[in-house]
Amino acid sequence: MSNWRSGPSQIEYLNIEDIPGNVRATVVSKYFIQILDLDFNGPLIPNKPRLNHCTARLIFENDIPNDSEVFPGAKQVYIDLEFYGEFEFKTVRGLLNVKPHWNTNPSPRSVKNFEISVAAGATVEDFLSVLDKHHMVPCGFNTQNSDAKGCKDFTSQFTYRLIQEGVLNVPADGLFELFQTFNPNYGPGELSRPGTVGYAAFNAQYHERHMKINGIEYSGDRISRDSAEGRAIEYEPANIEIQRQG
Repeated sequence: MSNWRSGPSQIEYLNIEDIPGNVRATVVSKYFIQILDLDFNGPLIPNKPRLNHCTARLIFENDIPNDSEVFPGAKQVYIDLEFYGEFEFKTVRGLLNVKPHWNTNPSPRSVKNFEISVAAGATVEDFLSVLDKHHMVPCGFNTQNSDAKGCKDFTSQFTYRLIQEGVLNVPADGLFELFQTFNPNYGPGELSRPGTVGYAAFNAQYHERHMKINGIEYSGDRISRDSAEGRAIEYEPANIEIQRQG
């Protein structure tokens, strides 16, 4: 069953298992890591981290055909792990969505984009198959200490596996510098502060396969989304301030 729904700016969302074959066969020409500032219109407060969110952007070599059943005319998609649920446990569900866009621009809330070279001829299917092969979904957010963390961890793990599988091209001597880029807390303009990557709440299979990537500074405790610890400790949702800092 398809899970379409309308989002802001009339963007349509589709869960990955519902992506049809013609979209999966589309060649990807560019891959970006995109950091969004969710405090985009808020004031800059000294020593207060900005609320960051991390996604991947896939730009197509050619637009999706206009007669396609889904994503007609789309020029790129975001692969985005979104917060989905309430602060009832130490972990909360994340929903992985594929979002089409009809231009090749970054999000208006984007404050950092870095491109990684794509292997010649790599398709949307090659990217999605890495998620399946490594059992990366379902994945949730880690909600300890009143924060929702996990998008940077998920996207960096996804990127690492894409490199490992030869879908992305990064020379060995460039890996450390690449993954260091996930650490800072980013704001508007050239603003960045030292930061860390909070652990996502992966399912039990990927929890055991999680790579501690050289160059990334991790923080917090690792909790499996499926574990008793991840499910058993309840919070009062009304008393929790949601912060998504990556």
